[in-house]
Amino acid sequence: MSDRIITFLADEGIAPNGLFDADWRKSGVYAVLDCVFSSQVRFSVVEKALATFAEKSGLRDTPELTFSGFLAFVRDETDVRPSTERFDWVAEHIFGYRGKISGRTKVEVAYDVCEFFAAKGYETKRDLQALPAGKPFTCTDTGESGELERLVMQGIVNLDGKSPYKVRGMGLALGAYLLMCLGRTDFVKPDTLLLRRVGHIVGRGWQPKSGDEADYLLIRQAISCAAERLGQPAAAVDHALWKYESARS
Repeated sequence: MSDRIITFLADEGIAPNGLFDADWRKSGVYAVLDCVFSSQVRFSVVEKALATFAEKSGLRDTPELTFSGFLAFVRDETDVRPSTERFDWVAEHIFGYRGKISGRTKVEVAYDVCEFFAAKGYETKRDLQALPAGKPFTCTDTGESGELERLVMQGIVNLDGKSPYKVRGMGLALGAYLLMCLGRTDFVKPDTLLLRRVGHIVGRGWQPKSGDEADYLLIRQAISCAAERLGQPAAAVDHALWKYESARS
């Protein structure tokens, strides 16, 4: 599969960006917001909502911004979990965007992710990046999960079905993208566009299924192997394939 991906990139004249920025979101809060708000919308919608939030809340995307600071703002400085009405108000008046996932505002989903990290004692992106790392996927190795990956994929996404903290609305694709937003360039995001493009590249009537862990792991290793051979991070190859398919949609 990695051979086909490399051939496709060469035939289409696509050069993955070797300078892929692992730090385009400076704070953990904005990494979470970028991830959650990206679901089923164009990136321009995300950028507008986050710019509106920064202006109206005064909470800028800096390394010092804490998860607890965001939680306190959404709670309006109280100690009580916000009501549905409060989440709706913040979505409409602070973000200017009322998008939903699984019947909940994206603001509420982002709040729950931030609350999960804060409850575990992590307040910033730096805190999360300091956790023990695992081993990345390569052409010959399926890698090994690090502590951050376990927090996200087992704790928040609940891939193994054992987490009491599952955040409703956070699935496999958003979990992978959250890791990328937090600086993990060895991950890929198995969203609809990437799955469609990889399915077309592989051919033979195969189409990877959304939310299927086995298909995701197969695609992740194939893209990681292609990236390794091209001297690029996996996230850069992911982005190149996603951008190509996005332009055709």
